Amino acid sequence: MVRALIARGHEAFVLTSNYGLKEEQRSAEVERRLRLNGVFGHELVTDRADLQALEAHNRTVFREVLQRTQPELVYVWSLHGIGKSMLASLGAANCPIVFDIADNWLDTGLRHDPWLRFWNSESLPMADTLVRRGLELSGQRNRIDAEAPTRLRAGADRLPEIFDRPRGSVAARSIQNIPPGSVCFSSHLLRVAAEAAGFAPSDTLVVHPGVPTRHFTGSVKGPRPDACRLLLAAELVKGSGAHTALEALRLAREQGSHCTLTIIGRGASDYIAQLRSAVVRAKLPVEFSTVPDMNRDLLAAYRTHDVFLHASEWDEPYVATGLQAMACGVPVIASGAGAGAEVFSHGETALTYGAGNASELAGCILRMERDVQIRAVLAEAGRLLVEAHFDEGKVIERVEAFLVAAALAKTEV
Repeated sequence: MVRALIARGHEAFVLTSNYGLKEEQRSAEVERRLRLNGVFGHELVTDRADLQALEAHNRTVFREVLQRTQPELVYVWSLHGIGKSMLASLGAANCPIVFDIADNWLDTGLRHDPWLRFWNSESLPMADTLVRRGLELSGQRNRIDAEAPTRLRAGADRLPEIFDRPRGSVAARSIQNIPPGSVCFSSHLLRVAAEAAGFAPSDTLVVHPGVPTRHFTGSVKGPRPDACRLLLAAELVKGSGAHTALEALRLAREQGSHCTLTIIGRGASDYIAQLRSAVVRAKLPVEFSTVPDMNRDLLAAYRTHDVFLHASEWDEPYVATGLQAMACGVPVIASGAGAGAEVFSHGETALTYGAGNASELAGCILRMERDVQIRAVLAEAGRLLVEAHFDEGKVIERVEAFLVAAALAKTEV
């Protein structure tokens, strides 16, 4: 996205994390200095003193870069793994702030933020409650707040409605109102999650991430003389629905199916072991494989398979592999979970089934295998859908227009 914006004549400076590095890196266009907590293999820091140092470091780095670059706009891509006290630092910037929210950092990530939870929850262990009370009575919280923000809303010492109540029971605007035109979501699902987290986004834009159709391309396939080849590509954890796909394949074969299945992905070793055991027990024609990069290296797999299974069973914030398959002319069978419900339309661009329902999925597999015409119709409809609405170039144009509008709105004020 940044490279595309630069190619379109914009100037951009990237501040990101030091993920994968032993030391910070700085260049004319990128600084890798922010420190992550509890994600991508980084140990979760929970000690209060260590948390304070981590939060203070990230705030200092952000303010240094902000002062040096003097941006016309700050484009927040994600705060996944970054302390959510950064929201207070962003609010102090003297320029428009816009958010492109493509994961659950504003929902789940905020609710489980260890630093803000210590200061805002009313359900802490007794020892932590006494320590916090002492810091407040001595005035130290206000001093700490200046270098590592502890409050998400001015004058609010506690936000139990965010950190103590069940998800979805938080009143809108309980944190702050997000200014109109300042948020772009990757799905309607994420917009609803932001409201459930206590934010009140208004006049927001929903732009599903795009597919580089110059790379993911292919023609609609004719019928094969051999068995119909199914493909599932995902992170192999329970939410992937791979176990449901195996059970569906078993049921389909009991009804005469000759389909084979390829499962591509890495994930939880115990879950993968369960999948392999299920394959052996049921004597299923299933092959397990991996690719170096799930975002780039699936093209060959799409071109050598007949049907793609998007079996997700969690609130997936957006769909990637299913759209890639469609761009390559591969018909899709998809669950109704997560943002997939916004993308796949049953009988029009895909066959859909209830997430986790192996019997329904088996029925979809049998229909795809036996009805060559429906496969061709769905494959062509899916390919045209991606070209019309999910092409990466068109997505970049929409995001660029969103950013320019936000910058101009501030100028006009």
